[in-house]
Amino acid sequence: FVRFVALALMLSFPAIDARAQSSTADLYVVVLATVANTFQRPATPLPEGLRDKSVYWRRVRSGDVVSYQLGLGFFDTRSDAERAQQQLAASFREAHAFSVSSAERDNVLKAQQQARLAPVPAPPAEDIFLALPPQAATAESDWYLNPAATPAATAPALPPQAASSNQFSVYIATEEYVWKEFLANGSQALKEQGTLFGIGFAFYHEFRNHMTIKPGVEIFGGSTNYDGQTQSGTPATTTVGYSGIKLGVDGGYRFRSSESVFLEPFGGIGIRAWTRDIKNGTTSTGSPSLGYKEDWTTVMARLGLRMDASTLFFEAAVRYSIYNENTVRLSEAGLGSDLTLYPGKQPSFFGEVGVKASKFKGSVYYETLSFSKSDSVYAGGGIYAYQPKSTATMVGIRLGAAF
Repeated sequence: FVRFVALALMLSFPAIDARAQSSTADLYVVVLATVANTFQRPATPLPEGLRDKSVYWRRVRSGDVVSYQLGLGFFDTRSDAERAQQQLAASFREAHAFSVSSAERDNVLKAQQQARLAPVPAPPAEDIFLALPPQAATAESDWYLNPAATPAATAPALPPQAASSNQFSVYIATEEYVWKEFLANGSQALKEQGTLFGIGFAFYHEFRNHMTIKPGVEIFGGSTNYDGQTQSGTPATTTVGYSGIKLGVDGGYRFRSSESVFLEPFGGIGIRAWTRDIKNGTTSTGSPSLGYKEDWTTVMARLGLRMDASTLFFEAAVRYSIYNENTVRLSEAGLGSDLTLYPGKQPSFFGEVGVKASKFKGSVYYETLSFSKSDSVYAGGGIYAYQPKSTATMVGIRLGAAF
């Protein structure tokens, strides 16, 4: 485990202007986290293969603003640093690699040598500044040794406090979509099948206490082939256009279950709204059949579990609809007055498994929607209408990037 001790045991060095360093990339380091002060330091074990590296503080000053970067070095090539970054990504979400001059390594080695001889007195409290993240292009940097990485460090560690972290992700998706409706006797009334496409955005924030929040939005659309029947029971075929939006927010708690695996139970709420545009078609007898539009809205609560490892991630959730509505727009097609139906509430499921490498994320997912038969409503002329039992199944692929 990496431990970090009080400032009283840190060695400071003269400030080195980053602009004065050589522009040649001599060596590479991985910054594990950027924090406002050195009390915000994670107590996280490093992978076995990285424990021979130096762990040290970089103090970065931009004007009057000071912040601290926890550095891990040193690596001879960028590819070596990026491989280490990928190993650390699950534990250090802000980890990133960049180049430094050999002077930085020399200063760290000098600090280690001095730490073995005698630690310097603690700096005054007023030297600790709260700060925003630095602007590296105009930064002035100091280096501080982490004495816990040296045999001479014997002082007790301060209690660790994790820093909060953010992650933005954007993705595209394609899925095979199947919609079915069933008659009261259980027989299938119609089946639609086709491809839908989507583009989405999500934001993930982990607080210092490891509570999490994840809002997201996705816009989707596409078309399916319809194989069903008219209201009189005559077989008919046509196509159906889909367009819609998904909105949701989850809250959870993230904890470490092993050295490189994190688990996160979560709960949330989501809204899915879409238009089902049934086009004019043809019956089995060659007669035309008139189409119409349906506007669907479902609000669902969900409970689930996420798993995040170094290169793999997984999510599974059970959902339950708490509000369903289907507005059938018959008036636009000249088929009568619009109807509003309230399909029954049923559980549904979502599962996703994927891989990640650096900023890339790719996954496959499986999703269901389920609605029981609605109550009947009067449609005029002695006719009552209802939404039959309906299901949707989606199997898809998501490709995206996380920042």
